[in-house]
Amino acid sequence: MRKSLILASVLGFTALTAPIAASLYWASHEALRAELDYAGSLADEMLRRSAAARQQIYLALDTLRGAARADCSQATLALMRELSMGLSYLKDVGAVREGRLVCSSMGQYKNGIALGPSDVQVSSGVKVWRDVVLPYAPGLHLNVFERDGWMVAVHPDFVFDLALHDQETTVAVLIGSPALILQSRGPIDPAQLMSDPALAAGHAELPDHLLVRRHSAQNNLTALVAISRAGLRERVQRQALILLPLGAVAGLLLVAAVALATHRRLSLPGEIRLGLKRREFHLHYQPVVDLRTGRCIGAEALLRWRRPEGLPMSPDLFIPAAERSGMIRAITAHVIDNALRDLPALLALQPDFHLGINFSAQDLEADGSITQLLRGLRAMKAPAGSLVVEITERNVTDAKAAAKQIARLHDHGVQVAVDDFGTGHSSLSVLAGLELDILKIDKSFVDAIDAQAAASMVLPHIIDMAKALSLFMIAEGVETETQADYLRERGVQLAQGWLYGKPMPLEDLLDLLRTQGRAWATRGRSMPV
Repeated sequence: MRKSLILASVLGFTALTAPIAASLYWASHEALRAELDYAGSLADEMLRRSAAARQQIYLALDTLRGAARADCSQATLALMRELSMGLSYLKDVGAVREGRLVCSSMGQYKNGIALGPSDVQVSSGVKVWRDVVLPYAPGLHLNVFERDGWMVAVHPDFVFDLALHDQETTVAVLIGSPALILQSRGPIDPAQLMSDPALAAGHAELPDHLLVRRHSAQNNLTALVAISRAGLRERVQRQALILLPLGAVAGLLLVAAVALATHRRLSLPGEIRLGLKRREFHLHYQPVVDLRTGRCIGAEALLRWRRPEGLPMSPDLFIPAAERSGMIRAITAHVIDNALRDLPALLALQPDFHLGINFSAQDLEADGSITQLLRGLRAMKAPAGSLVVEITERNVTDAKAAAKQIARLHDHGVQVAVDDFGTGHSSLSVLAGLELDILKIDKSFVDAIDAQAAASMVLPHIIDMAKALSLFMIAEGVETETQADYLRERGVQLAQGWLYGKPMPLEDLLDLLRTQGRAWATRGRSMPV
């Protein structure tokens, strides 16, 4: 009897307290995850901005390489001004002779400006000076980068202009290996944080702070974020004050509430997984046209997600989440299956048609997605050139692995395009070594044509680079005839954008090709290839 009473008491106490303990655990776990996600988003954004600034630095240095060393002629000064105005992260571009800045986009300096010894020289041969104040820009603390007599200055605030929860947050960007602090802001010394061995896993839980690290080996850059644990403790305490009284009165109700809250807070990767099972993802196709003839000769397959409530979700949100969670390969497999299912109908109407699909870094550097793609092409006996794999500059995290897979694609008649060129971080030498076929010019440079913005001054240099590398060109985001005329006159072959058609379902694209075929037949001549 006594044993039964004891057992009943234990079971009753457990039934009452277990939901409370579980709720407190999940409250603590979710609060920690939310804080780490916040710190991770800051680190990701700083790394993205730093990589973009690095790409612009190397683009400027590569562009100046063709001029005479440390040349200060009027033509070179004009080019410096174009680069400093057209590349958003750059504050100044100049020439260095014997350790002195002799001229820049701001003018010439009779006796030169001494830069002193550099802080570091990275593996690419670029020398780095941190926290430099130049006489003609008092009050501005710049980071200066020099190679082969050419200098680029960057304002760190362009990277650190972030919305922070509180002033106890420390942010830092480091360069090199071993890491050198390029710039930091906050109450903690980043060198002290970097010494923690737990950072090898990407994050660490210190007594007073949560620490997140993001590293890009390709860019030789590291972003570091440390946020105070005070916010985490306050979040857990607020939830405990609510959960303890409710749990004492109705433990089972609390369990149901927690289950409901967990369901409502289903992670985005989990929603992606369910969306794939429910076939909520589908493809739209944006036409690619020949700028000379206006003829649609291809299309880019773009993934769309319409959720059960009928609201679409932007790929800018779910694609990064899929890449971080490892779901991107499942998404790519879905895209490949649907694109290969639709391709025969397109080729039946236009045998020389090509379809572009996007690959992530994980797809490019592993075998699975490429093997699936090549197996499907062999099964349908697709002609060479009917498929184009598009990669962005940020996909090239392992140049050797990427080059190997690109060679496989070429062996099977699949062309490879680099997408959004000019917004990523790959140096020209990396792109040149990948044996790419097509360069897609980013919409931001096309937009600048009509506005006559400074970015339009960089566009001719990008076109010249593509020609030098014998790359076919596709301009993205073409919306006006002025833009089309500009691109056509400068030798850009293909274009896509709202001027020619928005992304559309397969049936609409097939109707477009049928209409186009009838129009050419009416003219009494065959379609040009």
